[in-house]
This record gives sequence, structure tokens and C-alpha cells, in this order.
Amino acid sequence: MIKEIYAKLNLKQKEAVDTTEGPVMVLAGPGTGKTQVLSTRIAKIIETAKARPREILALTFSQSAANSMQQRLISLIKDKAYDIDIKTFHAFCNDIILENRDLFGYSSDSIQIEELEKTKLLKKIIDENDFQFLKPFNAPYLYKSDILKRIGDLKKEGISPAKLEGILEQYKQELESQKEINPRTQRPKVAWQDKYKNYQKLKELGRIYGIYQEKLKSKNYYDFDDMIIWVLAKMEEDEDFLNRYQERYKYILSDEYQDTNFSQSQVIKLLTSNCKNPNIFVVGDEDQSIYRFQGASLGNILFFNQEFPSSKIISIDINYRSLKKIVDLSNYLIKKNQERVDNFLKDLNFNKVAKSFYDEAGNQGKLKILNFKNQEHEKNFLLIKIKELLKQKKDPSEIAVITRTNSEIEAISEFLIQNKIPLDSKNQTSILDKGEIKNLHQLLKSIVNPKYAKGIYQSMSLAVFGIKPRDFFNFTQKAASQRENYLDFYLQQGDNLKGEIKEFSKIRNFFDLIIRLNKLSASAPAIIVFEELLRETKLIEKSIIKKDFILLSLISSFFDFIRNQNKKNPDLQLKDLTKDLD
Repeated sequence: MIKEIYAKLNLKQKEAVDTTEGPVMVLAGPGTGKTQVLSTRIAKIIETAKARPREILALTFSQSAANSMQQRLISLIKDKAYDIDIKTFHAFCNDIILENRDLFGYSSDSIQIEELEKTKLLKKIIDENDFQFLKPFNAPYLYKSDILKRIGDLKKEGISPAKLEGILEQYKQELESQKEINPRTQRPKVAWQDKYKNYQKLKELGRIYGIYQEKLKSKNYYDFDDMIIWVLAKMEEDEDFLNRYQERYKYILSDEYQDTNFSQSQVIKLLTSNCKNPNIFVVGDEDQSIYRFQGASLGNILFFNQEFPSSKIISIDINYRSLKKIVDLSNYLIKKNQERVDNFLKDLNFNKVAKSFYDEAGNQGKLKILNFKNQEHEKNFLLIKIKELLKQKKDPSEIAVITRTNSEIEAISEFLIQNKIPLDSKNQTSILDKGEIKNLHQLLKSIVNPKYAKGIYQSMSLAVFGIKPRDFFNFTQKAASQRENYLDFYLQQGDNLKGEIKEFSKIRNFFDLIIRLNKLSASAPAIIVFEELLRETKLIEKSIIKKDFILLSLISSFFDFIRNQNKKNPDLQLKDLTKDLD
């Protein structure tokens, strides 16, 4: 089987498979068969008895990539594949921690903190402490999302609170040495003041970061990115501990190397630090790695070349997935990027994307570039084009719309669903950030406080209540003219509005539901109130009739989320849930 697969490889792929000794970096873009190269290389190392399966470590960026690699290896070397450590970086570090509970003080009761719990923990830190820059007086939680993101970024770069303190102290000294005084005002120049203010913000961030880590430990939580930091710190401080894992693995491989962060690349560096020319093999795409140049650390591809100057660099440059015109245009655009790796490593003299790419059938493919005045024009074009393809009996699963941002996906998905186009939307947005879930959140807040004007206004306009835009406008305008909140206006003027608003019964049904659920929320857990909301509105049934399967999926996920919160806290009421979600 291995010989058959090997025979189908092109020359560059065979070179990557055959070069088993010493540091090797393979530059390979999408569609070039890099997973096949990795799998075949591992299989060859085992079949030629260079190492036993348990002496090989293959690190991937995602669990799906790890599963894919293992499946390929099972087809090549059968049961031996199960003895190879094919893991994500996080899974690898988690296994190390579990093997050495005593060294890490890691309890079997420790649990990974969820996103909502992170937010609750940070809000508690903000409430209990004074911060000059990151706790605005009128909006104390304004920076909560930014703070959590920055803490995550610091962990990915292997920077602990103590390390950050040292970095900031050095930064402060540099700032003091650069201070310039304005001769007219006798005060530091504005540009310097801005830099110093930024330092003060970072100093507060460091303080929050330290408190956050202490709170995690006291509550027996751990953060997803903590695992790599703990293992990295232990490897740096304990030589015997590091030696144990250096001796365990003779061959180390890393997929999607350009996506590894500083902490992950440092783990690889330490695991191979006991040998001048270690058997380390990484696969990456230098054109994707360019995003690392915008950060504080070097691009991973450059880092590898500097760390292992004797490394062999192999460029796999035949694309088997894309049609020629698409590849040619990609190549044309990529070459305009001045910060490509081949501009930094002139001696390599390679081009990853070959000019003569074509698919196996020799098809050229078609490519059109269109400009639109606005997003509405663009969405309508997509609708017309997709309808044309469906009319031609094209399989919907073979039609793809790819966007630059998650927000664009949501806008286009919503538009296509409204026009009865079946679709499966995929993006990286948290469920709590989805527009439909935000609408439900506002509705739940309105149930908690029926006088919450913003929530009532948004909720009344939801399609599930069937209130016509004309009736909605008339009601809200009349309430505004009386300077009344919507609930009080309904209770006081309801009987008088029957003749003035055509389908007033739907407005009455809306407020009656809000009032009933408000009373229920005072005593029942949050999950019970949400279940009653779904039952009363028939939201699930209506979504099924409309074939809005995306909304159904979101409602199901949100229901599971609320149920899980109630499992942790059986007495969780709706007012507490909505407060946590804010």
C-alpha cells in the first residue's frame, strides 16, 4: 500500500517523504497534497524501522486535521497508526499535565472555563477593584471583551503576568529615555504623552491579568491556553522533565506550521533543543504566515530558518485542487506582496505557486471580477446567479459563497433564506453573537423588565409575533407622543387603540405574553421560562414550516446553552442569565 501511494507522488513530494533526517521545512499551499506527504513520510519512517510508532509525535492545528492524518495512516500501516502520538498542541500539553499531576498541582476536578464564565469572572474583578483607564465611570464593562482578547493573546505568546510585568518595566524605561519636552508649554510632547498613557493602560491590563489567573486557580478553573503555558514553563525550568520528552520522541512533525503561535513554536524548539540537527519536519504555507509579521514575534517560517540554519527547505508547487485561471490570478496577486518569505530568504529562489498549474482534466476554469455599488446590489446578483444554477439542476452543495468577514456571511445568509434559498452557513462567530440570538436576548430582557424600552421595541418587530410594520409604527409613535413607555401606554390606552390600529389583537397578544412570562420568571428557573416562551410563540414550529433550519439550529444551541447554565446553577433565574449575557 505504501509503495502504491509513494509511486503516485510527484518529485517534490517524494523528496519531502525521503528526507527523513535533520530539520526539514516544506512550503506547501492548499491543494498540494501536504497531508498525504505527512502521512506517507510517517509510514516510511516506521516501515524502514527508523523509529517505533510511539517514538513519533505529529502535532496539528486542529482536531479534524489530527483525525484526518490518523485515518490516512490507518490505511497505510493498519493498527500501528494507533500507537503514534497524533495530537493538537493543546491535547499534547493536556496529556503531559495529566501524566504529571503532582508536578502541575493539577486536580482531576479542575474544569475548563467557558466563555460566559470568563466574562462573569472579569466583571467581578472589575467590580471589586479600582482601575483608572480600563474602567470608565459610566460604562465599567466597556473594555471587557478587549481585555479578555488581550489576555488570550498574551497566553498564546507565552507571556505570563510576571513576564508581562518585566516587559512593561523595560518599556517604561525606554519611554523615560525618549521623553521630549515642548519648549513652549514645558510639558512632555503630546506624542510621548499618548505613548505613556498606553503604557498605563497596559500596566492595568497586567494587573487584571494577574488577578484573573489567581481567580481561575482559586475556583479550580483552567483556561484553554493555560495548558501550553504551564507545560512550556515546566520545560524551561526543569531539565529532567524536558529530557524525558526529548528522549521519548525521535521524530517530530508539525502541520500548518504558519498558524502556530509563539508558545506552540517554543514547545517545538524545546523538544528539539537536545540535538544540533534534530529530526523536526514542519509543513506550512508562507503566504498565510505573512499575518504573523504584523505581530510582535517573527513569522514562523523565518523563525524556523533562523532556529535551524542547516534545515532543508522543499517547496511543493503543484496544485491538484484549483483550476488554472484561479491559480494564475492567485499567483499574480500574491507576487505583489512585498513581505513574502522568498523576499527575505533570497537564496531559496523558489515560487510556491507555479505558473503552469492545471487540473487533471486540463480545464482552464472561468473567473469573473465584478464591482457593485453596494451590498444590496451584490446580494441580489448572488440571488439571481444561484437561482440560475439551481434551475439548471446544479447540486446546491456544490455552490459556495465565500466572504471576507463573519458579518458579511450573516447578512448574505439572512437575505438568501428570506428568498427561499437552502443553505448551510459556516463561520467562527460565537452563538451568542448571532443576530437571531441577540434578538432572543433582547426578548428575554424584556420579559425580565417589561418597561425596558429598547428590548420591547426590538421584540415587537420580530416576525414571530406577526405585528405588521404599519401597526408597529402607529403604536410606537402614539406612545412616543404621550411620552410613555410602551408597557404603560398599552395598559392605559389599550382599549382606546382597538379602532385606531388595524390588528391590535397581535399587539395585545405580545404584551400579554410578556406580562405572563414576567410573572413566571419571578419564581421559575430560566430554562422553564425559555421553554414556555418557545411553546407560546410556536417559534420552533414556525421555523420548521418556513424551513429555516439555520434558526432551528441556533435555537437548539441556545436552548442547550441555557440548560447547561441551569445545570451548574439549578436556581439560575432569567434576570441573572440576562445580566451575565450583557
